[in-house]
Amino acid sequence: MALCLLFLTICILISEGAFIPPTNGILPTNFSIAKIEANAGSTFKCSLIDGAGTFHLDGRNFAAVAYQSQMWTVYDELLIDLVGVSLDSTDLAVVYLYASPTSLEVTTVYTESFNSSLKELKATGSLSDYTASPSNVTVEFPGISRLPQSLDIDIQVTGASLSWNGRSDGWVLLDAAVFTSELPDGAYNFTWIPFRTVDCTQCISFNASVVGWYELHSMAVNCPAGCDGATSTSAPYGG
Repeated sequence: MALCLLFLTICILISEGAFIPPTNGILPTNFSIAKIEANAGSTFKCSLIDGAGTFHLDGRNFAAVAYQSQMWTVYDELLIDLVGVSLDSTDLAVVYLYASPTSLEVTTVYTESFNSSLKELKATGSLSDYTASPSNVTVEFPGISRLPQSLDIDIQVTGASLSWNGRSDGWVLLDAAVFTSELPDGAYNFTWIPFRTVDCTQCISFNASVVGWYELHSMAVNCPAGCDGATSTSAPYGG
């Protein structure tokens, strides 16, 4: 059985009183899209123009951007990845929108946040004027006032570039060349916070090359002085 690690990392300055301050900047993406509309009833809905906008998830409103697209030809699906920060600064969420690559009609969304477990939702909606041409998205996020609590489970992970004891925050080395052009090349040490598990021990990958895996969904943040809200510097962004 394989262990799958999913990291969300953020590249910004961590300051006194807020783990992550408001973000204002430009995000290069690998696609262009004029409009994203999706609705999954009272649980989730979103509206983005030129890659930026808002979504509503589990009773909270989020500022959001679409940061990546992936064409899954084996499944005949187009995947659009969103990330958002709640307007009350207490939550960070990721959303995966699945759509037909021909009609651009949204069929399914997966949502997950610090406060909400992973959900698969049937959805309606559409993508307008999608192309695989690179574009820049304007990012305007409120600060984040809290980080997730590390899991306490009977799993330990050790290796040359990562370690986690299954009870408290661990560490992982990430290569700057993979996630940002803003820092010199080299490995950076991040605090590793696994905050959610997904049990796919009975799953089979599309080509049957992997049978059964277990996912640790995690936050990776660079806190030289410790991730306790004190002033420290910062964390790169990856998928």
